[in-house]
Amino acid sequence: LILSYAPLCVAAGGVENFVIGSEFRRLTAIRDANNAFPFVQDLVVLANDVKSILGPGTKVTYAADWTEYFGYHPQDGSNDLYYNLDPLWSSSSIDAVGIDNYMPLADWRENGDPQEVEATQYSVEYFMRNIAGGEGYDWYYASKQDRQSATRPPITDGNGDPGV
Repeated sequence: LILSYAPLCVAAGGVENFVIGSEFRRLTAIRDANNAFPFVQDLVVLANDVKSILGPGTKVTYAADWTEYFGYHPQDGSNDLYYNLDPLWSSSSIDAVGIDNYMPLADWRENGDPQEVEATQYSVEYFMRNIAGGEGYDWYYASKQDRQSATRPPITDGNGDPGV
């Protein structure tokens, strides 16, 4: 399907950007006996094929589901962590890392944000601060009670590393 769309884009005069797929999280998590990810390998081949059809002037990406961003964590008790999409995102045919994420822009409440003194629903500065570092990015709610009290622990891997 994707390989039939790419030539249509060329015939129509070209496109600036092209997404080879979106949110295939179940497929990108399938690993073989050698702990390789065959679907991801096929996405790399697809990206190469699309780039060769559309040319270097078109930016190509894959739009990952937000849960794919932090790698694949098999639920087998091993505590393994695989950065399964790295071969795709590091491919010379991929021009941007795409993450589909539908996080709230801010933790706005009817009476304002309890941790922001001058927050209003019309404050551009307040929303810019939240976009730059907010829920699901710098902090999260560990429980319903945390959400109600606006207790926002920082996001780490449990050992203080915010990178995982």
